Amino acid sequence: MASQPSQGDKRLCEAVLNTLLAGAAGGGIGCLFVLATVLFYELSGTGSAADWIASIANAAMAVTAILAFNAARSWLPQLKIQEGYKEAISLVNEQYIQLGADNPLTQSVEAVIQTFQVQNNDNTTATLTAHIEALNDLAVHLQAASATLQEIRQTQFRLNTYGLTIHRHYAASVANMITAFEHALQSAWWLCELLTKDASLHCQAHTPPPRYNSLNWPAITLGIKKAETAANIEAQHQNVKQYLDAMMTAHDAVFSQHPSVGHLFHYKK
Repeated sequence: MASQPSQGDKRLCEAVLNTLLAGAAGGGIGCLFVLATVLFYELSGTGSAADWIASIANAAMAVTAILAFNAARSWLPQLKIQEGYKEAISLVNEQYIQLGADNPLTQSVEAVIQTFQVQNNDNTTATLTAHIEALNDLAVHLQAASATLQEIRQTQFRLNTYGLTIHRHYAASVANMITAFEHALQSAWWLCELLTKDASLHCQAHTPPPRYNSLNWPAITLGIKKAETAANIEAQHQNVKQYLDAMMTAHDAVFSQHPSVGHLFHYKK
């Protein structure tokens, strides 16, 4: 039958347990020395070979656990930073890249304004059809730009949780770029609405009246408000263009220097 543990054994267990807890909490090496001293003292007088082997195995496990704990404390922050930089790379390569000189929103805005001007001077079914196609294309790009803005906001929020912020050297330009993008998007939606109302009125004007002697009120309205409508649309077009130009200027101020992600973003401890 197995013998009951003696008071010395109990004291030994308590000493080992307390030492392991101290090592795990503090991560120090001194506790391991204390552990080894206690084991050697208790076993030197009464310990058998089996006791020595078991004690050495337990000590090795304790050392491994403490070293693993210390290693985890050192590489977990590094892992967090690496995940944050992955988000930052995605933000630059997938969202910020769309705010430069080749952004699709500028191209679609200029295309729809061109078709509007042609159709406004030559009101035919062909020019109206081309204008409506360009207007639909603008609506698609506006939806995509709205999604891009939402992705930028969400990614910036996640970067903050990783402790990554724009480096102070680029912070003002990046903030100006995002603000100009937001204003350009809002202005472009309003431009799209003005153009849509005008195109709808043109479609009605191209539809023959129900009776041959009825007045074509949509055509009359277009004729009366043609100059005013064109002026309002052009004014809104200039607003959009102003914000898009500011966005592209801020984008160029940052990325013309070709900064790496490590220079563009700063880890805040």
